[in-house]
Amino acid sequence: MVTLGGMSAFRGAALLLPPAPDQRLRAVPRVVGQGKTGPLPILGWQIPIPVIIFLVFAVLAHIVLRYTRYGRQVYAVGGNPEAARLSGLDVRAVVTSVSSSWASSPASALSCWRRG
Repeated sequence: MVTLGGMSAFRGAALLLPPAPDQRLRAVPRVVGQGKTGPLPILGWQIPIPVIIFLVFAVLAHIVLRYTRYGRQVYAVGGNPEAARLSGLDVRAVVTSVSSSWASSPASALSCWRRG
């Protein structure tokens, strides 16, 4: 309830603010959310910028999960939480960090930017 109430209050406060003095700043998120790359030289395709951002985050997630201690902990908890707990991992901390994943912020920002 606090989150919904806070959202309503902040939306109301935002209506009281004057429009942004520089409208060019509003175009940047829209370009990132709705833009496309130029034609590729091989096939002439245009790739949406959100797809490129997703691919970058997918590669980063692969590197983190495959080559770091944190990634091994995530795999251990996902495979068998009880065995991970018995081996000394703080299962609650790992589950919390995964559930509030670092990829949710860029995904929500892209979703908002896509709507304009």
